[in-house]
Amino acid sequence: MIISVRDANFQPVANAPLDIFSARADQVDEAFSEDGSCYTPRLTREDGDAMGVCKIDALDPITNLSGDHTASITVNVKAGGTTVWAWTGEHDDEVEDGGEGLASINLTETAPLTADAAKVTTDMAMGVSRAAFGSTVTVTLQLIDTTAGNGDAGPTAGNTNYQVVERRDTDTNITTDGDPGAVTGGAQVKTHTLTVDASGKATFTITADDPDATDRNNPDGDSGATPVVPDRIDRVRVTFTVTPATANGGPALNDALSSTDASGVQTIAFSDAASVVSNATVEGRADYLMAPTSGSASNVVTVTVVDQYGKPMRNQMVRLSSTHVPAGADPTNASTFPVARRTDSSGSVRIGYTRVGSASVETVVAHNAADTAADGTAVTLDATNRIPANTTEGGQASVYWVSALTAATLGAGAALVADADTNTLIIASTDGPQLVRYDDNDQFIVNDANATPALTAVPITLAAFEQYLAADSSNNDTVAVASYDSTDSSDVATFTLTVTAN
Repeated sequence: MIISVRDANFQPVANAPLDIFSARADQVDEAFSEDGSCYTPRLTREDGDAMGVCKIDALDPITNLSGDHTASITVNVKAGGTTVWAWTGEHDDEVEDGGEGLASINLTETAPLTADAAKVTTDMAMGVSRAAFGSTVTVTLQLIDTTAGNGDAGPTAGNTNYQVVERRDTDTNITTDGDPGAVTGGAQVKTHTLTVDASGKATFTITADDPDATDRNNPDGDSGATPVVPDRIDRVRVTFTVTPATANGGPALNDALSSTDASGVQTIAFSDAASVVSNATVEGRADYLMAPTSGSASNVVTVTVVDQYGKPMRNQMVRLSSTHVPAGADPTNASTFPVARRTDSSGSVRIGYTRVGSASVETVVAHNAADTAADGTAVTLDATNRIPANTTEGGQASVYWVSALTAATLGAGAALVADADTNTLIIASTDGPQLVRYDDNDQFIVNDANATPALTAVPITLAAFEQYLAADSSNNDTVAVASYDSTDSSDVATFTLTVTAN
């Protein structure tokens, strides 16, 4: 951002000292106190001046011979932007009128990013493994900047083209719709070129029709026969590969961020197989819950079950199981779940349960299982009936059962939840998640090896602390707490945040 100082005749003013500060766009109303002075806990210094904010002093930057100064501002997109104020004056002048007369601007977008990679994704929902005949799958290629949080980036001149190779094969009258293998030789092949637009984006679509729409070649099976006679189905597999084009090729794919495999390859399977339970989502009612200090506590989760096409499945039996870390003692952390519940027409069911014990991270897992089998024996919940079956991912959710920190110190742990509205942090610890609260009376320190230059034990404002937390999309930055006393509002605690690359 360029800040210019001009005189009454609009001529540049060189060597003018500048005081520059900012606030989150959603906290602008809290930037100034009732007496017109700056409310520093909500402000971030943007001028590199270590002496202070809202005051002209010897360490403020000055304008160049053109009357300009360039400032680098980090925009808090999650907060709706960042509002920046800049002003000049005489030595020791301070802001006194609530920002009146100060130049200000609300920045809502980050500066253009430089593309150094590309990612490929589809519009198939997470956990969806099949597409129905006649449907269309949209594949999107997006240029990204991996040095800026993998943000979308526009193209650079001469780096806009990608080659797409599609291989298509048909499987008719088969007995299983298992994992589709990639299509290789002997298939229909189509090659075309993608050119990204000004936003660094390009799309193409894939579709397939049923090769046997009347199923005349697909006789019904017989599940009661010995041996069982399976149903017959048809399937079309489309394997595509995206690579930089020979002419004006863009940056290489980042397969770790793409739906493609490590070789830039993905296979879409279109099928007419009957719906089967394929995936589930588990959603809690809150970011965190207080662990009971005695007795039990309650929680409710919503489970949604879908088939391999991503369609909701009604009338499915759902049960829950869970594990707690740490396991706890006296009593052991444990949850008690009700009998099986059935999904409604939206594929969803709300299930309440109780738990005992202390703070923990609970992993709640959804199972597609009744309480008893046809012969009356109890059905055990295991990997074979979890959703999806025989996996360790999907169909689960983490529930943070927290305890309020009572100790004076807390070792560095991941910031699991950050709520700027209530000044609340949930920090991981070996004793389970701990709840701490901060205010403008506390001290905040940051360690950021990713910054240029690197920051080590640098004091920051409350506003800057919250900006760091808001930018942590992976919730893996750590926070340590010292000199903490939750019973004393005048206590000055120290919160040390260490930034970890996402």
